[in-house]
Amino acid sequence: MDRKKVKIDSLDLLRASAIVYIVGILHINDYINGYLIFPGEGVVTESFLSIFVFISGYLLAINNRLISNKDEVKFFARKRFFRLYPLYFFALLLFWFCSFMSVKSLIVHALLLNILIGKSIPTLWFVSMICFYYLLFPIIVMGYALKRTLLIIGIIISTMVLVHAKTGLIDMRLIIYMPSFVFGVIVGKHNFLEKFHKFNTIVLSSFSVFILLSYQYLQFPDSQWREFNQVLLMLAVIPSSILFGDKLAMHINKYLYKNLAYASFCMYLFHRIIYFILTNIYSSPSQPVMFAYLFFLGVPLIYIISFIFQKKYDKYSHSSFIVAP
Repeated sequence: MDRKKVKIDSLDLLRASAIVYIVGILHINDYINGYLIFPGEGVVTESFLSIFVFISGYLLAINNRLISNKDEVKFFARKRFFRLYPLYFFALLLFWFCSFMSVKSLIVHALLLNILIGKSIPTLWFVSMICFYYLLFPIIVMGYALKRTLLIIGIIISTMVLVHAKTGLIDMRLIIYMPSFVFGVIVGKHNFLEKFHKFNTIVLSSFSVFILLSYQYLQFPDSQWREFNQVLLMLAVIPSSILFGDKLAMHINKYLYKNLAYASFCMYLFHRIIYFILTNIYSSPSQPVMFAYLFFLGVPLIYIISFIFQKKYDKYSHSSFIVAP
């Protein structure tokens, strides 16, 4: 089997696993009074979100290798805008319609200012952050050189940390997840993903580091180095997750996870709306009953609606918003 195809399959498997965890476990907790909270939940959550961000950076890098002038930057911005932002804006309108946010908050989120001023409603902070990284991507890859990229990111992160420390502005999550996104871009630009299976010792060592950092993260929640520790553990979990996904993807029918991966963005955008509707239709004081209701009815419904919506949107956007370089 082609190694590159297996690698992409492994990323789809990881993305599918991440969305099932986020939608089907993590966020269901909000509707069942934390019934599914378990020891180490924070580490698992940060790991899955980090993998999501890493995959976004990686896929951008391998699908947009040539960005060397302003015209190509504009083309990338238009192409990605029509791929990502309209779905996000539609989700904002639904959140407003369901009274999850005010008109003022809708405008702030629509302009992506929420992630910069540190005032985001649950769930949408992550999408705003991804949109911001998409805008950052051309800066990272134009005239790409590894040292240049690391220098630029170092300056950006240092500036953001300083602004946050002085003013309280900028959501720290924008800073914390940025290294995972940049790591994905670098891996994509240098084809490191194809080489991971050759460096099992390094990958296993990174997993050992992840275990150690996870212990520190959980045992010392008040540490002044907590955010720095969080960044490192999120980076450390990525290589071993890819290796595990690589091995597992070869033994699982790909259609079990590829469609989930395809629908994952819309699932993330719209699952709160669907849960809102379902909990207004039926509610039970029993936590196990509510979990069963939302997981076995809600999650499949979220997937079906998201998959169909993404398919229709892709068909419409490809035919109506085709842009020439």
